[in-house]
Amino acid sequence: MKRQIQTILISILILLSTIVIIPHNVEAIAPPPIQPNPQHPGQEPYQIDKLDYTYIHSITDWLSRVILDSYVGVPLKEGRAYGSVGENDSANYLKNQMDALNLASVKKDQIKTINSQFHFFTNPKDESTEKIGLQDWLNINSESLTIHRNGQNDFPLNNYEFYISPRWKFQNELKYMSDFQNLTGSYEYSGVDIIPDPGILYLALNSFFYHLGIILVKLCRGDFNNLNEFFDYFLTLFEEDYHFSFDTFDPNNSSTYPSFYSIMNPPLGSYHDKFVFINEDPWNNPKFNYLNQFLDDPYNLVSFYWRFFALMTVQYFANRSYSNSFLGNILYDMDYNQDVHDMAAYEYMPLPVIFLNGNWKNISDSPESYTIDFSIDQTFQRNTKSYNVFGEIPGEDTSKTILVDCLYDGRWDEATADSAIGMGIVLAVAKTMKYLADPPYNIKPKYNVKFVAFGGEEAGFRGAFYYDAAYPDEKIIYVIDLNQVGFTERYEPLTFNIIMNNLIFSKTIGSLTAVDDQIIF
Repeated sequence: MKRQIQTILISILILLSTIVIIPHNVEAIAPPPIQPNPQHPGQEPYQIDKLDYTYIHSITDWLSRVILDSYVGVPLKEGRAYGSVGENDSANYLKNQMDALNLASVKKDQIKTINSQFHFFTNPKDESTEKIGLQDWLNINSESLTIHRNGQNDFPLNNYEFYISPRWKFQNELKYMSDFQNLTGSYEYSGVDIIPDPGILYLALNSFFYHLGIILVKLCRGDFNNLNEFFDYFLTLFEEDYHFSFDTFDPNNSSTYPSFYSIMNPPLGSYHDKFVFINEDPWNNPKFNYLNQFLDDPYNLVSFYWRFFALMTVQYFANRSYSNSFLGNILYDMDYNQDVHDMAAYEYMPLPVIFLNGNWKNISDSPESYTIDFSIDQTFQRNTKSYNVFGEIPGEDTSKTILVDCLYDGRWDEATADSAIGMGIVLAVAKTMKYLADPPYNIKPKYNVKFVAFGGEEAGFRGAFYYDAAYPDEKIIYVIDLNQVGFTERYEPLTFNIIMNNLIFSKTIGSLTAVDDQIIF
C-alpha cells in the first residue's frame, strides 16, 4: 500500500515540475536542516519524499466512522450518501482540515441546480417545464425487511444487513414534472414470494455483449441524451435477438412471445401472487468472469451499463409479463463477499432492488420455503444540499490550474476504499506541498494547485458537473483524481488508469508502479 501511495506522490511531484526530490545519500546537495513549519506550531519535521501516513489514516478513519458518529440513535444510517447528514458533516470536516493546512481560498461550495452537462436519467416531456437538475433526488426516509421461513421463523433485518433502492417507476409513468413529484410515497408489502430469475438477466447480458461494438460507437458519438434513451435503444437490440416486440407483446397471446418463452417461471399467461425474482449479484463477482472477455477493464464505465441494463431489462419484461404481481428483485452476496454492505448503483430502477448482505444463498436454493415483508418510504426533493470543498496553493503562473481531487461521498457503508483513503491522500499531498511552499523552502508550484473534495459523485458525478459549470473560465491543464487507491486488493487486482495525452509521461509514471500488466494507458 505504501508503495502505491509513494507512486502517487512521485507522479504528482513530477507533474508539478518544479519540485526536486533529493536522494538521502547525496549530502553535497542536501537542503538546509528541516525546521518545523511555522504555519503549524509543534509539527514534527518529516521527509519530503513520502506522505504522512498517520495523517492519511486519521482522515480515512474519520470519514469511515461517519456512518456511526453522524447517526447516533438514528436507525437509518446513510453513511456519506448524497445529501445525507453524514455527507454534510464530512464537508464541514474537510473544510476544517483545509483551513488547518492554511490553504488559500478554502471554500465549501454548495452544489446548485445550474445549466450544466449533467443528464438526469430522464426528463419531463413538456419542454416548457423546468428540467430535472443537480439538486433533485429521490431520498429514502425509512425502509424495512423481514424474512420468513416456512411461515414460522421471522428474521427482521437491521439497516446494515440490507439495502432497498427507491422505486423510480417506469419511463412511461414519468411524463410530466407532476409525475416526478408523485414519486414521493410509501410502499409496504407482506407475504411476498421469492422466485429464482428464470434466466432473463443472462439473456440481457448476452445481448449487451453481442452488440457491444455498436453500443460503444454510439456512446463515443454521443448519440444518447440520457440513460433512458440509451436503454430504449438497447431494448430494440433485445427484441431483435429474441424475435419479438414489446409493442405487440401480450402475455395472454402465445404468438407474441419471445423465443425464450419456454424458460419463463411463472409461465407466461399464468397468474401468480406478489413475488420478486432473486439472483446472485453479478457486480464485481469473479463467478461472472465470462463477462471480462469482452472488456480490458471489468470495472470501467461499460461495466456500469451492462449490470444496469441487464437488471432493468428483467424488470421491464417481468412488469409487462406479470403486471403488478412482480414487485422487484433481490440480489444477494457471492459466498466469499459476505462482510461488505452492498449498495450498487441501481438508483434509477423502476422497481425496488433489495440487496441482502451476508450468506443468504440458502434462500435462492430453496425459495419455496421463504417469503418476505418489505417497505420503503421515499421523498422526491428538489433542494438537496451537497457540497464541493476546495482549497489551493497559488503557483508562479496563476493563469493555469491543476486539480488534485477525489470524491468524499459514499454509499450506505463506511466507504473506506471508495474513497475515504483517496481523500486522505489528497489532503496528505496538500500538506506536503504546503510544507514546501512555506518557509524555509518557499518552493511554489509552477501553476495553481487546487485540492478538491467532490460531493455527489456516487449520485452521478453531480459535484464535478457543478464545478465544471460554475467555473467555466478556470484554465485546468491537468486533473489528478485519486479515487480508490491506497488499499490492499483481496481478489482480482484492480487497474491503475492513467489517462492523458502525453504517452511518454504516462509510461514513466507506469514504470514506477512495477505493475505494468495492471496499467491501462
